Amino acid sequence: MVVLPQQHWFKKLSPEIKLNKEWGIDEKDIIYIKDGESKNLKNTVKHLRNSISHYHFKAFHNEKEDISYLIFQDFTDRTKKNRTFEAKISIASLTTFTQKFSDFILSEMKSEINSSES
Repeated sequence: MVVLPQQHWFKKLSPEIKLNKEWGIDEKDIIYIKDGESKNLKNTVKHLRNSISHYHFKAFHNEKEDISYLIFQDFTDRTKKNRTFEAKISIASLTTFTQKFSDFILSEMKSEINSSES
């Protein structure tokens, strides 16, 4: 839900939407973001999309859970020398984010369909 919709509906994400517990991902989950970028939803989605698409993420576990969190990274190039983003996101937070973002995308899809039928 991040990779494909991001390409079409990315422009609909307002840079004014702040990360918070409602979105699942909080600003504190963002370990690093390149200078000049805000820790907002739009930038986070862009970097998560790049991280997932280029397989720049790792899963970690603790003794009680199979996977407890993931680390996502984004880079400017394939050499991984210029990091632009890093986030440590728990499975619970990622689940909340995925649901909320999916709801957003589905709402945008419905709006697009309804406007094309008019």
